Amino acid sequence: LFLQAISELPVMFGYTRIRSKTHLSAAALISVSMLCYALKALVLGGASSLGVVMAAGLFQALSFALFTPACVDFMLETVPGEYLATGHLLFLAIGQGAGAVAGNALSGFLAEYLGMGWMFRTVGVLALLITTCGFLIRSFIETIDEVGGESLEALQAVGAGRLSIITQVILPASLPGFLSWLLYSLEVN
Repeated sequence: LFLQAISELPVMFGYTRIRSKTHLSAAALISVSMLCYALKALVLGGASSLGVVMAAGLFQALSFALFTPACVDFMLETVPGEYLATGHLLFLAIGQGAGAVAGNALSGFLAEYLGMGWMFRTVGVLALLITTCGFLIRSFIETIDEVGGESLEALQAVGAGRLSIITQVILPASLPGFLSWLLYSLEVN
């Protein structure tokens, strides 16, 4: 625990420098931190010695220490000023309250019935899966938002229905972006 706590400090104190050097958004850094958490769980699941366990603990620096300031940044970017206190409260209640209850219950069940190794592997795979799905959903939404132009306006002008607009303009224009994000996600994971 001491190594984990000590390894978090440079990341937390250097967060602004990390963000400015990498030019990553707060949402991207949240995804990176979740990926590091998943890697930590996977390494712990296959750990065969104390040294591997200690090394896996260093992923804590890139998971928790990056997650917390990135979430605060994300809230500052997305939540209007008058709702910032409420947004912060909801983040803590949902992220650390409900997540901790669900995560601890699942981990306890898996550890009891499958053993510690399988518990860490399962939690690692779930973390990768959830992070990847969140990343892809966000990327797909951004890809759809970029669709526009003359074809969309032409179909709207002639009174085309939503289904026609989706099948004739949005999907054909978005599919290359969907495919590239999907392939990128598979390559990264």
